[in-house]
Amino acid sequence: MKRAARSIFLVLTCLVLTGANLLAASVTISPTAVQEDYVGKVSLTVTGLTVGKTVLVERFVDFNGNGVVDAEDKLTLSFKVTDGQVALIGGVRNTNVPGDDDGASDGAIRIDLPFPNVDGVFTTAAAKFIFRVSDPQNSFTSVTAVFQVTQKVQSQGVSGQITAASGGAPVSSAFVILSPPSGSPLAATLTDANGNYPYCPLERDRARPA
Repeated sequence: MKRAARSIFLVLTCLVLTGANLLAASVTISPTAVQEDYVGKVSLTVTGLTVGKTVLVERFVDFNGNGVVDAEDKLTLSFKVTDGQVALIGGVRNTNVPGDDDGASDGAIRIDLPFPNVDGVFTTAAAKFIFRVSDPQNSFTSVTAVFQVTQKVQSQGVSGQITAASGGAPVSSAFVILSPPSGSPLAATLTDANGNYPYCPLERDRARPA
Protein backbone atom coordinates (compact mmCIF):
# COMPACT_ATOMS: atom_id res chain seq x y z
CA MET A 1 0.00 0.00 0.00
CA LYS A 2 2.82 2.36 0.89
CA ARG A 3 4.57 1.51 -2.38
CA ALA A 4 1.38 2.27 -4.36
CA ALA A 5 0.93 5.59 -2.55
CA ARG A 6 4.55 6.48 -3.25
CA SER A 7 4.07 5.67 -6.94
CA ILE A 8 0.98 7.88 -7.14
CA PHE A 9 2.88 10.70 -5.43
CA LEU A 10 5.76 10.41 -7.89
CA VAL A 11 3.39 10.42 -10.87
CA LEU A 12 1.58 13.51 -9.58
CA THR A 13 4.88 15.24 -8.92
CA CYS A 14 6.05 14.54 -12.47
CA LEU A 15 2.78 15.87 -13.86
CA VAL A 16 3.11 19.09 -11.86
CA LEU A 17 6.73 19.62 -12.87
CA THR A 18 6.02 18.80 -16.50
CA GLY A 19 2.96 21.04 -16.56
CA ALA A 20 5.10 23.97 -15.42
CA ASN A 21 6.91 23.73 -18.75
CA LEU A 22 3.78 23.48 -20.89
CA LEU A 23 2.80 27.16 -20.86
CA ALA A 24 2.20 28.29 -24.42
CA ALA A 25 3.14 31.94 -24.16
CA SER A 26 2.96 34.17 -27.21
CA VAL A 27 3.76 37.81 -27.96
CA THR A 28 2.47 40.25 -30.56
CA ILE A 29 3.44 43.83 -31.28
CA SER A 30 1.34 46.71 -32.61
CA PRO A 31 2.18 48.45 -34.83
CA THR A 32 4.71 46.09 -36.36
CA ALA A 33 6.46 48.85 -38.30
CA VAL A 34 6.73 52.65 -38.09
CA GLN A 35 8.67 55.45 -39.74
CA GLU A 36 11.42 57.03 -37.67
CA ASP A 37 9.38 60.21 -37.09
CA TYR A 38 6.45 58.30 -35.55
CA VAL A 39 5.33 59.66 -32.19
CA GLY A 40 3.00 57.49 -30.13
CA LYS A 41 2.94 54.07 -28.50
CA VAL A 42 4.19 50.64 -29.45
CA SER A 43 2.29 47.92 -27.58
CA LEU A 44 3.57 44.46 -26.72
CA THR A 45 0.89 41.92 -25.75
CA VAL A 46 1.98 38.73 -24.02
CA THR A 47 -0.60 35.96 -23.52
CA GLY A 48 -0.67 32.40 -22.24
CA LEU A 49 0.84 33.23 -18.85
CA THR A 50 -0.10 32.13 -15.36
CA VAL A 51 -1.81 34.82 -13.29
CA GLY A 52 0.69 37.15 -11.63
CA LYS A 53 3.60 35.98 -13.80
CA THR A 54 6.75 38.13 -14.11
CA VAL A 55 8.44 38.18 -17.51
CA LEU A 56 11.69 39.57 -18.83
CA VAL A 57 11.43 41.76 -21.95
CA GLU A 58 14.52 42.45 -24.06
CA ARG A 59 14.95 44.45 -27.25
CA PHE A 60 17.73 43.63 -29.72
CA VAL A 61 18.97 45.30 -32.88
CA ASP A 62 18.68 42.57 -35.54
CA PHE A 63 21.98 43.25 -37.27
CA ASN A 64 21.73 40.46 -39.85
CA GLY A 65 17.99 40.98 -40.39
CA ASN A 66 17.08 37.30 -40.01
CA GLY A 67 14.40 37.88 -37.36
CA VAL A 68 16.14 35.58 -34.87
CA VAL A 69 18.13 36.62 -31.80
CA ASP A 70 21.69 35.40 -32.30
CA ALA A 71 25.19 36.21 -31.08
CA GLU A 72 25.77 39.24 -33.30
CA ASP A 73 22.57 41.05 -32.31
CA LYS A 74 22.92 43.82 -29.74
CA LEU A 75 20.78 44.12 -26.62
CA THR A 76 19.58 47.74 -26.30
CA LEU A 77 16.78 47.54 -23.71
CA SER A 78 15.83 45.17 -20.89
CA PHE A 79 13.17 45.26 -18.17
CA LYS A 80 10.80 43.06 -16.15
CA VAL A 81 7.01 43.32 -16.00
CA THR A 82 4.58 41.52 -13.68
CA ASP A 83 1.04 40.62 -14.71
CA GLY A 84 -1.42 43.12 -13.19
CA GLN A 85 1.22 45.53 -11.88
CA VAL A 86 2.23 49.07 -12.92
CA ALA A 87 4.44 51.70 -11.31
CA LEU A 88 2.61 54.56 -9.61
CA ILE A 89 3.68 57.96 -8.29
CA GLY A 90 1.13 59.49 -5.95
CA GLY A 91 -1.50 57.14 -7.35
CA VAL A 92 -0.78 58.21 -10.95
CA ARG A 93 0.64 55.82 -13.58
CA ASN A 94 4.38 56.36 -14.04
CA THR A 95 4.70 55.86 -17.80
CA ASN A 96 8.51 55.99 -17.61
CA VAL A 97 8.48 52.51 -16.06
CA PRO A 98 7.05 49.67 -18.20
CA GLY A 99 4.16 47.79 -16.61
CA ASP A 100 1.03 45.78 -17.38
CA ASP A 101 -1.18 48.44 -18.94
CA ASP A 102 -4.21 46.19 -19.41
CA GLY A 103 -5.05 46.86 -15.76
CA ALA A 104 -5.80 43.27 -14.75
CA SER A 105 -4.04 40.28 -13.25
CA ASP A 106 -5.35 37.81 -15.81
CA GLY A 107 -2.46 35.87 -17.31
CA ALA A 108 -1.97 38.46 -20.07
CA ILE A 109 0.31 41.51 -20.15
CA ARG A 110 0.05 44.59 -22.36
CA ILE A 111 3.08 46.87 -22.31
CA ASP A 112 2.66 50.31 -23.87
CA LEU A 113 6.09 51.67 -24.77
CA PRO A 114 6.42 55.34 -25.77
CA PHE A 115 8.01 56.00 -29.15
CA PRO A 116 10.56 57.56 -29.16
CA ASN A 117 11.67 55.89 -25.95
CA VAL A 118 14.10 57.08 -23.30
CA ASP A 119 17.09 55.69 -25.20
CA GLY A 120 16.48 58.02 -28.14
CA VAL A 121 18.66 57.07 -31.08
CA PHE A 122 18.45 53.31 -30.44
CA THR A 123 14.64 53.51 -30.48
CA THR A 124 14.38 55.45 -33.74
CA ALA A 125 17.27 53.94 -35.68
CA ALA A 126 16.25 52.78 -39.13
CA ALA A 127 16.67 49.07 -38.47
CA LYS A 128 14.90 45.83 -37.62
CA PHE A 129 14.45 45.09 -33.92
CA ILE A 130 13.50 41.92 -32.07
CA PHE A 131 11.57 41.96 -28.81
CA ARG A 132 12.15 38.78 -26.81
CA VAL A 133 9.94 37.79 -23.88
CA SER A 134 11.20 35.10 -21.51
CA ASP A 135 10.54 33.74 -18.04
CA PRO A 136 13.26 34.13 -15.39
CA GLN A 137 11.95 30.83 -13.93
CA ASN A 138 11.96 29.03 -17.30
CA SER A 139 8.32 27.96 -17.24
CA PHE A 140 7.93 28.63 -20.98
CA THR A 141 10.08 28.88 -24.06
CA SER A 142 11.02 32.45 -24.93
CA VAL A 143 8.94 34.11 -27.65
CA THR A 144 9.80 36.96 -30.01
CA ALA A 145 8.19 39.69 -32.09
CA VAL A 146 9.87 41.67 -34.88
CA PHE A 147 9.57 45.45 -35.06
CA GLN A 148 10.75 47.53 -38.03
CA VAL A 149 11.70 51.21 -38.10
CA THR A 150 11.99 52.69 -41.60
CA GLN A 151 13.52 55.94 -42.76
CA LYS A 152 11.37 58.84 -43.83
CA VAL A 153 12.26 60.50 -47.13
CA GLN A 154 13.78 63.90 -46.42
CA SER A 155 15.17 66.62 -48.66
CA GLN A 156 18.56 66.34 -46.96
CA GLY A 157 20.67 63.44 -45.86
CA VAL A 158 24.07 61.85 -45.46
CA SER A 159 25.37 58.87 -47.41
CA GLY A 160 28.59 56.92 -47.52
CA GLN A 161 30.25 53.56 -47.13
CA ILE A 162 31.91 51.82 -44.18
CA THR A 163 34.95 49.74 -45.09
CA ALA A 164 37.46 47.73 -43.10
CA ALA A 165 40.65 49.59 -42.13
CA SER A 166 42.65 46.60 -43.28
CA GLY A 167 41.92 45.54 -46.86
CA GLY A 168 39.06 47.96 -47.49
CA ALA A 169 36.30 45.31 -47.59
CA PRO A 170 32.79 46.71 -47.09
CA VAL A 171 31.39 46.29 -43.58
CA SER A 172 27.75 45.22 -43.54
CA SER A 173 25.32 45.71 -40.64
CA ALA A 174 27.45 48.43 -39.06
CA PHE A 175 25.60 50.86 -36.82
CA VAL A 176 25.97 54.41 -38.18
CA ILE A 177 25.05 57.33 -35.94
CA LEU A 178 24.64 60.93 -37.08
CA SER A 179 25.66 63.23 -34.23
CA PRO A 180 26.65 66.89 -33.83
CA PRO A 181 30.02 67.78 -32.23
CA SER A 182 28.17 68.15 -28.93
CA GLY A 183 24.73 67.06 -27.79
CA SER A 184 22.55 64.05 -28.45
CA PRO A 185 22.70 61.92 -31.63
CA LEU A 186 20.22 62.93 -34.33
CA ALA A 187 19.66 59.69 -36.21
CA ALA A 188 21.01 56.21 -36.83
CA THR A 189 20.85 53.41 -39.36
CA LEU A 190 22.61 50.19 -40.42
CA THR A 191 24.83 49.68 -43.43
CA ASP A 192 23.62 47.31 -46.15
CA ALA A 193 25.39 44.25 -47.55
CA ASN A 194 27.83 46.52 -49.44
CA GLY A 195 28.64 48.66 -46.42
CA ASN A 196 26.54 51.57 -47.69
CA TYR A 197 24.33 53.81 -45.63
CA PRO A 198 22.43 55.49 -48.46
CA TYR A 199 20.45 57.89 -46.35
CA CYS A 200 20.67 59.28 -42.81
CA PRO A 201 18.08 62.01 -42.16
CA LEU A 202 18.96 65.40 -40.73
CA GLU A 203 15.69 65.91 -38.89
CA ARG A 204 16.41 67.97 -35.77
CA ASP A 205 13.09 68.95 -34.23
CA ARG A 206 11.37 65.65 -33.53
CA ALA A 207 8.36 66.02 -31.25
CA ARG A 208 8.49 63.98 -28.05
CA PRO A 209 5.52 62.36 -26.30
CA ALA A 210 4.41 63.96 -23.04
